[in-house]
Formats: sequence, C-alpha cells, structure tokens
Amino acid sequence: MGDDVAVVVGLFNTKADCLQAIPEGSTRHQRSRQLSARARHFEGDEDLGGDAHVGEKRSRDGTVKHQSSASIDAALEKLRTACQEMLLSRAPKVTTAREEEREVVRGTLWTAIREMTSNGALYISGLPGTGKTSIVREVIRGLEADRDLGKLPPFVWTEINGLHLPKPEVAYAAVWKALMGIDELPRAISPAKLCELLTREFESGDAKQRPVVVLVLDEMDFLVTGKSVVLYNILEWQAKPKSKLVVVGIANTMDLPERLEQKVRSRLGTNRLIFSSYNRLQLESIVRQRLNTLDVFSDEAIQRQK
Repeated sequence: MGDDVAVVVGLFNTKADCLQAIPEGSTRHQRSRQLSARARHFEGDEDLGGDAHVGEKRSRDGTVKHQSSASIDAALEKLRTACQEMLLSRAPKVTTAREEEREVVRGTLWTAIREMTSNGALYISGLPGTGKTSIVREVIRGLEADRDLGKLPPFVWTEINGLHLPKPEVAYAAVWKALMGIDELPRAISPAKLCELLTREFESGDAKQRPVVVLVLDEMDFLVTGKSVVLYNILEWQAKPKSKLVVVGIANTMDLPERLEQKVRSRLGTNRLIFSSYNRLQLESIVRQRLNTLDVFSDEAIQRQK
C-alpha cells in the first residue's frame, strides 16, 4: 500500500462497549501481544467450543465473578457488525479518498456523452483494491441521474468483466444487448455474426435513433489474447464518427497499453488515469467512513502507525 502502513484497531473493552486505542508509542511486538491477550480473553465463548464461561473473571482470592452475559453478547454483535462493514464487498455509496480521480472520470464521461463522441478510450490502471471500478460505477450512477433530469442526452451503459468471459468473443453479445436494449439473444447468432452486425451499426447505422453506449471493460487485460481482435474491434468502433460509443478500460497493469500491438495501442489513445495506492491518511479516512455510523469505536481507536 505504498508506505509501510498499518491501520490498527484498538482493544475491545466489553465494559465500555467500545474499542480502546493501543498506546501510540507501542512497538509492533507490543501491539501484537496486546491483541493476542485480548483474543485469549474470549476463548471461553461457547461459539468457539471452550469450557470457560463467557464473562467470568477470577479475582486474586480465586472467587469467580460473572459479568453480564447480555452486555457482552451485545458488544460482540457490534464488533461483528463492524467487521462486516470493513469487508471489500461492502462498498459505500460514496467512495472517499478518491475525489480527484472521481472528477477526472466524471469530466471525461460527461463530455463524451454530451458531445456523443469520445476522443479515445479512457484507460484506468492501478493495483487491486484501489477503487477503480467502484469510482466508475459511482460516476455513472450520478450521470444517469443527470440524464433523467434532462441534463445529458440519452445513454445506456454496460459492464463487461474480462475475467468472467469464457472467451473474448462473448463480449460482442453484451455490447449488442446494450445497444438494442434487449436481455436475451437468439441462440442462432454466432460471435462472427454479432461482430458483423455491430460493425454495420457503429459505422453506418442511424445514430440519431439510438442512445450513446458507455462500455466499461473491467479486467481489460483478459481481452488481450493473441492479436487481441475483440479489443481492437471495440476500439475501432469507438473511433467511428457515428458510433456514439464511449469506452472505459480498467486493469491492474499500468503498462498494458505498451504491451499491445501497435494497431491496438493506436486505437486506445493516450487518455490514461492512474489510481495510486492509498496513503495512511486516506486509509484512516476510509476506515472512519465505514465505521462512523456504529457506536463501537472511540475516536482514538483507529490509529496511524508508521
């Protein structure tokens, strides 16, 4: 993640129903020991198959004292909810720490949709987990709202994930369904026939009768096979004056354009956007955004560690 950064969530205090911050001056070894000690505190949980009783606390004279089981269960449930909120699959409606990238994507797509043409594809690259796909989807949702208010001409969009395609030619079907506004294709239509129909439509079709198509190619590097015919065709269609096709390519590889054949690279263009790794301030902002609605953590529970 760029710097050697660790975002540390503090120790859970069952009495206070909150997380206590680990002392800022603690070494990594000390933090590890404190977290391990806290984990051992819950080894008696029935869900873990332990023999001890949850909430038991033994005093110096050997007397066993019982904490409130209900309060501990409630506190643990809050902690489980917090853990779920931190999953990558639980993306927030508005992604934080990517304001500059969001504006670039929005400005590029807004102009392309409004002018019903694009000056080359927008290629977005960056390491996994840096918010590339989330930002693109978020921007398009906002543009759909602008379209519905009459601020933009009609457009449709579709997303193709190259990783999920059994072979690149399957992408033709997704583009055709978006273009025609249909959910299913006749089984008799082959990829070669679809390519022919799409070429005819984008090159000489009646552009006035159809909306702009925004095509998001996620994991675009999986379309780079052999001579990359499918990717070349899509980029070639986009370059046609009547195509009304806007392409956004997303991949983890920053130098993917340089790996393409010359004719494919020339169609891709030079419009690129790099999503850099998050720095520690951005990571802290992301964690706070996901957890600020939960009454679990104190303000000091999330710490930045160098």
